[in-house]
Amino acid sequence: MDNFGFLKAKWPDLAEIGYLAEMNLDRDPNTVLTKLRLFGELTTIQIMKEEGLPEPTTWEDRRFWVRLLKIRDYKVVPEFILDHLHALRMAGNKANHENYGDPHLAAAMLLKAFAIGVWLMQTYGPPDFVPSEFRWEEGQDKKVGGEENPRILLFDLFVPYAQVRDEDLRTLVAILQNTNIANYLKETGSKLSNLLTKKLNQAGGLFGQEVLVPEVEIRKVSDLINTAAQNLRGCTRQELITLFQAELAKRVKLNGVISPEALSVAMINEAAKGLRLDNGLSLAQKAQLIYERYKERLWEEAQKWAKQFSVEERKKVTVSLDESLGRLKEEERSALEKSLGVERLTGTIILKALTGAAGPLSLIALVELTGFGAYLMLTTVLHAVFTTMLGITLPFAFYTGATSLLSFLTGPFGWLLAVVFGGVQLRKGTKEINRNLLAMMIWFSLSHYQGQVVPWDEDLPSWAEGEEREKVEAVDHRISKLQEESAALAARLATTADRLKKAEANQRKLYTEKQQATFKRDGLVDEKRKLDTALADGTWQEQQITPVYQEKARVLLRKIGRTIPAASRLEKLIPEEEEQYRRVIAKKAEAIKGLQQNLAELEEKLANSVRQIKQVMAERDTLQTAVEATDQQLEAYLTPRIQEIKNLWELNYPRLGFSEQALRWVAQLPLAQRLVVERYLLELNELNNPGLLADGESTVDGKKAPYLLIQLTKGERVRLIYFLKPDGKTEIIGISG
Repeated sequence: MDNFGFLKAKWPDLAEIGYLAEMNLDRDPNTVLTKLRLFGELTTIQIMKEEGLPEPTTWEDRRFWVRLLKIRDYKVVPEFILDHLHALRMAGNKANHENYGDPHLAAAMLLKAFAIGVWLMQTYGPPDFVPSEFRWEEGQDKKVGGEENPRILLFDLFVPYAQVRDEDLRTLVAILQNTNIANYLKETGSKLSNLLTKKLNQAGGLFGQEVLVPEVEIRKVSDLINTAAQNLRGCTRQELITLFQAELAKRVKLNGVISPEALSVAMINEAAKGLRLDNGLSLAQKAQLIYERYKERLWEEAQKWAKQFSVEERKKVTVSLDESLGRLKEEERSALEKSLGVERLTGTIILKALTGAAGPLSLIALVELTGFGAYLMLTTVLHAVFTTMLGITLPFAFYTGATSLLSFLTGPFGWLLAVVFGGVQLRKGTKEINRNLLAMMIWFSLSHYQGQVVPWDEDLPSWAEGEEREKVEAVDHRISKLQEESAALAARLATTADRLKKAEANQRKLYTEKQQATFKRDGLVDEKRKLDTALADGTWQEQQITPVYQEKARVLLRKIGRTIPAASRLEKLIPEEEEQYRRVIAKKAEAIKGLQQNLAELEEKLANSVRQIKQVMAERDTLQTAVEATDQQLEAYLTPRIQEIKNLWELNYPRLGFSEQALRWVAQLPLAQRLVVERYLLELNELNNPGLLADGESTVDGKKAPYLLIQLTKGERVRLIYFLKPDGKTEIIGISG
């Protein structure tokens, strides 16, 4: 097998790398992914050479993803080739950093590399080049039509169910049709009724009548499930799948046309409510937590039941485990034995591990191992335990992890509670059973990928490591410091502006007071001047003497004749009038003096106010300059980062668009928080109907816009607001606290 041999003539290094990759496909998928990343990186170098693009001069520009961005910007490569190159980079990163090696992913990436090589030769090779089909090695069966990345599973939980046998699918449908609180209460009621009947009939025996009341038939839920499964034997596989999804849709109250995507999202969200998971979690985070917690509950229940086994029950479970192990293929059994570290795996060994001093810890550790063997162990153990205990032929661990709840609800206490509280208790029990059943279905789906569906940091666009990470974190640190400085300066500037506002208001007040005092003083001065003039020219008497005294003066003047000077006689007659007149003048002079002094003080205060305002304005201007300088420094870091993020996101999230506000907001986040945001963007990009992810709606420019709640850090959540555009793209219009 040498599918890359056609590259030898023009690019022998690419041909060699492709050959080494396909030679390791069955032996070391990790090596395949690592080699193919190198294949992709060297391909970008060749493309740039062939197109005559500027050769990078710095270490940063020589990086794989930077070259991809440059190639994209120059529009010299079709979109599907860019997508293939990016896929090789992502898969190679995962293999390099996590020692990851999925054979199906390796096979899929090998096909992408082959397609890249064919395009490369068709574009830059001889015009007569005719590509051949990719040839698998004889005996190889590479099923690469499934999902290449576990994260995509989230939007169709039913992909792994394609591996479920028809028999098992019938059982699943029967479980969903009959597992409800009403059926469990009916079973419990029948048991209680027969218990009372037995007591009555025992009493009847004392009177010679053996049967007073006939016993009622007990319809166990397990019997209902088995009967329903038998009745479904005539259904085709497509009919079973339709019934399966329809029953799940009832559990999540999903009406209308049922799409696997909408149903999957609704199942995860509803199951998350049962575990009281925060809305700020991404869909993948919710799903993974559901998987983890459900798995823990399964093991706890399995251990609890196993420890209570009687000798007879222990024998039954051991036999069931041996039978399950006997049906496994030899390679599957070997995987289990290798994982557990035993020469020959038996039911006794498994049961001993389950009930040992360490409890199920050893088996849990096994489950955490990668590979199909771990999943087989879990399903084999739980299948044997629960099948024996419940009497239901289960395809995998059916029991919902709510055995404690169901035992309570279906026991006598639960029966009495249902009688007392009626529909409330029934609704509560139904809701809990629904959510646990959904959690079980999710657990099975995610078990196909060992539960890891949250994207690794290394798979996200902004991921960096080594020297690159150090540089990114250095910029993060600088941006953070500049933000702190800018915020501190802005706070001081705001305080200074407030001081200036108060100082200017005080100055206006002082000026008004000065105007009023000046007006009053000038009025008094004018009055005093007129009084002084009257006193000097003798006209004051006419102004000061009252009509009464004037009349007395006239009478007196007529009596004494013209021999006595009228003025002197008048002065003697009313000497106090002049003194009073002079006191008025003195009071006005005193008032003028006081106002003059007040004006002097106001002048000094105004002068101080002017000096204060000048000082505060100088401080304001200095701070404003400092703020502008800091913001300029900050902008010098943010501008290239915004462009970098925009390029990365456009390459990785082709179905999304981004506003300047959103890009700027994210650019100011540290790397760890940018990666958090990118997990949510990944889901929006891959979901056919991104509106399904919405946690609520905001009103933007008079239009309704869905938003996601993002848990950035503990206790800190933000809203990612987006529009669903008619062209199928999603526009991220803003992110806010």
